[in-house]
Amino acid sequence: MLKKLIMLVLVCILFPAVVFANQNPNAVPGFDNLTWGESSRSVLQKYHLGRMPLTYDRNETICEISLDNPYIYEIRIMPTALMMFTNDKLYSVTFNFSSYPNDTEYNRIKKIFTEKFGEPYKTETINGQYEYSSWDKGEFFIGLAMTSITFAHNELSLEAQNARDEAQGKNITDWSSYVH
Repeated sequence: MLKKLIMLVLVCILFPAVVFANQNPNAVPGFDNLTWGESSRSVLQKYHLGRMPLTYDRNETICEISLDNPYIYEIRIMPTALMMFTNDKLYSVTFNFSSYPNDTEYNRIKKIFTEKFGEPYKTETINGQYEYSSWDKGEFFIGLAMTSITFAHNELSLEAQNARDEAQGKNITDWSSYVH
């Protein structure tokens, strides 16, 4: 029995990929069944649409979905989430946990996220009264405000920003092709 236990520990140490094979590095935090870059059609097959999607700048769509289980990391959230897509690829998910600024809930969630993701890389005060914390986890970003939580894929968020800038006429290098 002891030999089997030692062998199991050695296998886990030597082959961590086998132990963590079920963890998808492209999964949206808090969702086992969503991945960054997933299409809106695929997402809407898994979740009920709460409102009609809004489209901005030809490339960006925002969908409000209904959540059957309004918890993320054991945190009670409101039963809807905003999902943002750029070029029909999921890049951001926002949840509200309160309708008004709530210090107690913010601090509780910040503690949970600090235990799960480490210390925030940035905490700042907005408008002199509201704290905002953020974690940059390489692949994705977490923003915690006084009423909401946002998870965003870093690379796709940059793609969305570039598409917004282009749609607004920013970053144009060839003015001869610009149509006004």
